[in-house]
Amino acid sequence: MRSPEMQPAVQQLGVAEGDETVVGDGQGRPQPCHLAHHAAQLARDGLAAVFVSLHRDMAWRGSELVLQGLPDEGRELGGEGLVLVPSAFSWPTACVLTDPAYSPMLVYPCRGVAALWAQRMPAPDALSRLLGRGRAAVLTSLANPASTTQLSVGLQLSPSTVSEHLTALREAGLLHRRRSGHQVRYARTSLGDALVGSAA
Repeated sequence: MRSPEMQPAVQQLGVAEGDETVVGDGQGRPQPCHLAHHAAQLARDGLAAVFVSLHRDMAWRGSELVLQGLPDEGRELGGEGLVLVPSAFSWPTACVLTDPAYSPMLVYPCRGVAALWAQRMPAPDALSRLLGRGRAAVLTSLANPASTTQLSVGLQLSPSTVSEHLTALREAGLLHRRRSGHQVRYARTSLGDALVGSAA
């Protein structure tokens, strides 16, 4: 894949927000995948580092994205952008779609695929007695940063209920929030981690 400039690919990385909830947990609940990871990496290390980290056979050479082991068909992007498609089903390979009839796509293994088969652990009883079942479930679920919507779907609670729990937990110093694009993500503070860890 060749592009005269990197900006279209950077914009496409930001547009591919499906990246964030591409995989489910086997019960119809989306799981955060890796958009935040790659966005932070993009800001810290640049676009070439993001592409190289997507798959071991990927390389960035000048203005070309190269996937080793594929026929050298290539496609000039010409400002068209590149759609990034994380997939739980492509592991361990990556592939590209270069057919001119379609938008250029790069399909690569999604980070966190193992979480698809992980069992969600219920909040410890002691934590539930201390905070209440709903707040304990929200706090326990924040092992990785998540938005209100992600928590609502994952915990099968209404967004307003999750928002109420998040506000109470944040005011108690057990979590903090950070804006990430158009979303607000919540994560446990060290105090929140200590409370969840001690109750386990």
